[in-house]
Amino acid sequence: MSNTKAKSKHINNTEAKSEQIKAIKKRLNEALDAEGLNIYQLTEAINKSDSEINVNYNTVRKAFDNTTTALDITVFIAVSRYLHLDTAVLLSEPETKYETLKSVPDTISSGQFSVLDDKNYLGKYYGYFYSQNPKSNSIIHFELETKDTQNGFRSTLQYHGKVNLVDGSVADSQRTLYGTPILHALRSNVYINFANDLGDFFFFYFSRQWFTSNSLYFRKGVVLSASTIGDKPPLVQSFVMFARELSEVKEKFIPGLLGTASPSFSIRREDAEALCASEPVVADFFKDFGYILEHQAKSIYSINENQILASTDRQTMDINKVFQAICLLKEKALELNRICYEDNNDLAGFTKRFLQQP
Repeated sequence: MSNTKAKSKHINNTEAKSEQIKAIKKRLNEALDAEGLNIYQLTEAINKSDSEINVNYNTVRKAFDNTTTALDITVFIAVSRYLHLDTAVLLSEPETKYETLKSVPDTISSGQFSVLDDKNYLGKYYGYFYSQNPKSNSIIHFELETKDTQNGFRSTLQYHGKVNLVDGSVADSQRTLYGTPILHALRSNVYINFANDLGDFFFFYFSRQWFTSNSLYFRKGVVLSASTIGDKPPLVQSFVMFARELSEVKEKFIPGLLGTASPSFSIRREDAEALCASEPVVADFFKDFGYILEHQAKSIYSINENQILASTDRQTMDINKVFQAICLLKEKALELNRICYEDNNDLAGFTKRFLQQP
């Protein structure tokens, strides 16, 4: 290559880089104007936020200065995260057309989907779900905290997993994920899509509850995640969370709360008898409601919560103890407490060979 051609290529590359940086800065300034902030306010807001990145005013100012090509990557990340900007759009080619600079969670803010703004949902909640290994009955506890930030409600999920080490011991594996609580107005449900840079993912979905004098104190819902077996197929299960931490002695009721969502469940007679012997509250439960269960019991009891609860006014057992017994019994239920959507190649073949054929 001649010196002339080399110089020409270098000039073209320099011009292309300059145009790309100008386009990025133009988009950053558009986003800043849309938020109604100045450079100083943005710098202060980032440094006061939950971001792990602190930024310097002069460095931030240069990132928005169109007369220079200086663009600090750390500032770019901090600004993009704080303003919830789509980095794919920010970094796209200068001629790229776009409708919004916002990342996906904010683009769904409309009449039907909007960031939750009910202050009764703010604060820290303590929850539980089963292990992501569907073959394990261990229970994972988590903390879900929602804060009111300058950009609306933002949620943080910390869950405390377990890792089996080579020596047979079990170590804690704490992970932190971030998400935005979204209200689906039409269905009056709330969902939070939690994720982090490590690739962890949890999708929480639960019904909206309205409060006039109280704040949220309990929710049960569905959580979708990847399982830990094989090719990591999707896993669906229940979760529960509380406004206050549970004492260790009361955690024995959690498996029952995480059990099948159906009010009807089945339990082996021997498991029921073992619980009656070890848990007085279960013995009292069968004393009061045995007449409902015995006539349909063979080797298995079929228990319908709704039928039991409809009969409580005719019994002496305290309603709280009824629920305690149901939780303890439900832990032994034969129904699945999680659903793992593993690929079934035989089923896929059936749909190909038969269902989809004329």
